[in-house]
Amino acid sequence: MLATSREPLGVPGEVTYTVAPLGLPASDDDDAAEQAAAVRLFLERGAAARAGAGAEQAQVAVAARICRDVDGLPLAIELAAARMRSLSAEEIETHLADKFRFLRYGGPVADSRHQTLKAAIDWSHELLTDDERQFFRELSVFAGGFSLAAAAAVCCDGDVGLALDLVDRLVSKSLVEALSAGGRTRYRLLATIRQYAADRLDDSGTADRARTRHAITFLGLAEREHELQLLAREHDNFRAALDWSLSAGMDIGPRLVAALGNFWLARGFLQEAGSWLRRALPHAAADPALHADLLRLQGEVLFHTAELGQAKRSFSEAEREAGAAGLGPLQARIRCRLADITVRTGGSMRRAIYRCRLAAEMLESAGDSDGAAQAWMTVGEMCYYLGDSPADEEALTRALGHAIRSRTPISSCRHVCCMRLRSGPCACQLTPLSAGWNSSSRKHAASSGPRRRCCSNWPAFTHMRADSLRPARPEIAAGPCSPTSAPAILSPWSQFTVA
Repeated sequence: MLATSREPLGVPGEVTYTVAPLGLPASDDDDAAEQAAAVRLFLERGAAARAGAGAEQAQVAVAARICRDVDGLPLAIELAAARMRSLSAEEIETHLADKFRFLRYGGPVADSRHQTLKAAIDWSHELLTDDERQFFRELSVFAGGFSLAAAAAVCCDGDVGLALDLVDRLVSKSLVEALSAGGRTRYRLLATIRQYAADRLDDSGTADRARTRHAITFLGLAEREHELQLLAREHDNFRAALDWSLSAGMDIGPRLVAALGNFWLARGFLQEAGSWLRRALPHAAADPALHADLLRLQGEVLFHTAELGQAKRSFSEAEREAGAAGLGPLQARIRCRLADITVRTGGSMRRAIYRCRLAAEMLESAGDSDGAAQAWMTVGEMCYYLGDSPADEEALTRALGHAIRSRTPISSCRHVCCMRLRSGPCACQLTPLSAGWNSSSRKHAASSGPRRRCCSNWPAFTHMRADSLRPARPEIAAGPCSPTSAPAILSPWSQFTVA
C-alpha cells in the first residue's frame, strides 16, 4: 500500500520516504537553470496559463529566482505560474514580497486547501497541539538555522529535553528540516514557512519576548565563544539579533557589536562592522566604557581600510573617553594603535616602539592577553623592519603566546608571528600555524640563516579587504619572493623616521 501523509502513520512495518521540495538550480546559468525541476514546472505551467505561448529565454533567470523565493514548493510554484496569464515573470517576482496574499488561485479547485499557499500551511498549523504551535512560531526568530541548544534557550527556558521532543515532532510533520554534517545536526525552517511562522508570532502578541530571548542568547554566545567557525555558523542569527535589538533601542545591541568586533576584524567583514558600529554608537552613550570600546573598534575598522585620518580621530576620542572612565588597559591598547598610525604618517619609529612597549607591558600586567598580543606584535613588526634582532623575535614570541592564551579570534596576529619566527625561507611558502610556537619551529628558525624581506610582509594583509581578497597595495603581495619580484619598500611606514 502506498499512502501520502503530512506525517508518518506510525503503523507496524511502515517505511517512510520524505518528499523534498523540487530541485532548484545550482547556478545562475540559464541552461543549467532550465534543467532544474522547479524551473521546468514554472515554465510549463506559465506557458499553459498563457494559452501555450512559450517562455522567453530572458524569463528563465527570473523563473529561477521565483522558484528560489518560494523554496521550490510545488503548490507555490503552481500558484505563481498561474499568474502568468495576467502578469509578466518580473511582475510576479515583485509581488512575491507579500506571497501569502499574492499566491492564490481564483478558479475552482478540488480541495480548498490548495486554493492559496496560506490555506495549505494554515491547515497544517491548525493540526498542531498548543505547545507545538507556540514552539513553531517562536522558531521564526532564528535566521540561517539553529542548534538544539539555541532552540532550548530561546523557546523552552533552557529545557533541552523538551526542545528535542518538540523539534522531533515538527520534523516529522515536515515543518522543520534537520540537516546533519560533521557529526552535528542543525535545524531550519524553509524561508516561506519561516515567514508564515513569523506572521503568526506577530499575531500572537509574543514576538517581542521571543526576539528579546533570541538576542540575549546570541549575546551570551558571542561573549562566551571565540572559535571563528562557530561564530561564522551563527552569523545570520547575530545579524537578526543586532537588527532587532538596535531597532528597539536595547542595550543588548551595542554589547553584541562590541562582542563581535574581533570576529569581524579576523574575518575581514569591515564594511559590515562599520555599518553596525554606526548604528550602535548612539545607543551606547550612557555606558562610557562600552562607548569608548566601540569607538576603538571603529578606529580599528578604519585603520584596516587604510583610512588613517578618520581612524586617528576615532582612536583619539576613544582614548579621551577611556581616560575619563579610568580604563587604563583600554587606553593602552588605543595608544599603541595611535603610535602605529603616527609612524605610518611620518613619525619616529623608535619612539613608537617605546610607546608600544609601555602599552604592551601595561596590558600584560592587567591580564589583557588579547591587547598584549596586538601590542607586542606591533613592537615585533617595527623591530623586524628596523633589523633589530633579537628584539623582534622576543616581541613576536611574546605576542604569539598571548594570542594563544587569549582564545580571541585574532588569526592574523598568530599568522604574522609564526611567519616572522620562521622567516628563513620566503613566507609565501609557509603555512600559518594553528598551534603554538613549538620546538620544531624553533629549530627551523635557528637553521634558516639570515632572514629576508618577504612579499608576504604584514602590511600586505593588514589592509586586506576580505570581500575582494585584494591587498590595498598590490605591489606588496607580488610573490613568491625573488630578487626581481621583491619591492624596494615593503612597509606601510614609507614616510617614517628612525630617530
